[in-house]
Amino acid sequence: MVNAVQPLLSLLHEFAEILLDDCCAGCGETRQGDESQPCYCHGCEQQLAPSPRHRCRRCSAECGPWSAIDRDCVHCRGRRLRFSAAVSLGTYEGLLRREILAAKWSWSSARIQCLGQLLANHCSDAIVEWAPTLMVPIPQHWKKRLTRHFNPAERIAAEIARRHRIPLDLHMLLRSRASRPQKRVAMARRFENQQDSFQLKSPDDVRGHRVLLVDDVLTTGATCAAAAQVLLRAGAQSCHVVVLGRVTDGVG
Repeated sequence: MVNAVQPLLSLLHEFAEILLDDCCAGCGETRQGDESQPCYCHGCEQQLAPSPRHRCRRCSAECGPWSAIDRDCVHCRGRRLRFSAAVSLGTYEGLLRREILAAKWSWSSARIQCLGQLLANHCSDAIVEWAPTLMVPIPQHWKKRLTRHFNPAERIAAEIARRHRIPLDLHMLLRSRASRPQKRVAMARRFENQQDSFQLKSPDDVRGHRVLLVDDVLTTGATCAAAAQVLLRAGAQSCHVVVLGRVTDGVG
């Protein structure tokens, strides 16, 4: 009985701590009453979503000050990403990495919702520029859903949809096969690992749409590229990507 009750208690505690209290979800300190972000104090927000220094417009990776970022940077050059551009809160390190991992493995979705709200606020300029007409989260295979409490991409997408009033379809994109987890695959083989991993429930419903793909992190871009390829082949007008973190060192 104790083992059965513990997950419920943990879930209720996290919801109360993050959504009801005045404590910052990142550092636990009391937030000031004038904080504009509902989950994080100003200091943590600056760490989670730092101002872009020299970020690639195609893959959202931070680059050196002399790197070309208008088309392909050193992190995405030569890769067939399929999608037109990507935006993220920042590099997958430090507090952002800790928060993403804590959110993905939490019993509740409260923390991932907080990150989704933060992303929705900080990617506003890109979303206005891209003007998406349909938002699609990267889906999980049904086998993974048996061991996960929720799909992070779906919860992030829901927050962006609520903030920007973009139609959201949680069932348009499907996993056609259970590929190996990307973090267990060599970097050079990640595109191959994701090949033919997705299919569309109703291909005709995608035609003509400007699609916004949503995921938690982007490393090589293989997962989003495979999804974008399916969407574009079905007649999508364009495909852009929003993620929480951009991994540039192979740590997923």
